Amino acid sequence: MTEILRKAEEYLIENGLAANIEHGFTQAGGGLQSTTLGKAIVSAALSIDEGLFVHRELERSMRKFILDDELVIPSPSITHLTSQHLIYHCTPVYAQCEIDWKIFRSIFDGLSDTSVLVASAIGVSPTLINRMAQGGTLKEDTPSDQEKLRIHRRFWISLMVQQLIKEEPLSKVAETFGIERGFLQNLSSTTSGFASMVQTFCSTLRWGNLALLLGGFKDRLAFGIFCAGREVDV
Repeated sequence: MTEILRKAEEYLIENGLAANIEHGFTQAGGGLQSTTLGKAIVSAALSIDEGLFVHRELERSMRKFILDDELVIPSPSITHLTSQHLIYHCTPVYAQCEIDWKIFRSIFDGLSDTSVLVASAIGVSPTLINRMAQGGTLKEDTPSDQEKLRIHRRFWISLMVQQLIKEEPLSKVAETFGIERGFLQNLSSTTSGFASMVQTFCSTLRWGNLALLLGGFKDRLAFGIFCAGREVDV
């Protein structure tokens, strides 16, 4: 038990979730204290793995949002870029489905220049998509490859969310992506809730500008997905 606790302590400290304090609740007088990141993950009800991934993604994208200067007035292109980014960051990290790489390549080739910029900023690789569509493999035997696949899968799903926000019927989105309609129904019901979780996450980290953007965007997100889900079977 002591060894398990020691490893757990090391993991929390190494990942920036907790820090040692000299005077704490242990009999020896020391202990651990949650960091702001640790508190953010708990407050957003994310698992540690999900929380660390969300943090890495948001931290990298913060530079693209241009949120460090409140005097910046975004141009239309930057505003659109921010909207595209937000769709990705509102896509639930726990949504799982297999990527149809051939369809992915076809859809990616038809994206606007702005969406391609977003994909590049996130870490999506057109070269990898093309290689996988041609029958290539990604072994996932290294943390780097696992992260690549995770980003590409989330972006693939975010493209579905984008269509739902545009109020496209579920059946049409399912046909476009070659995905089961049941997956899209579940995605529709969880995306708005996840957006609120990410907003809470950002608020706890004191990323006020990003939390504000998410707060305004999630209403649009909820409305678009609601309209997409009102499809009537004939």
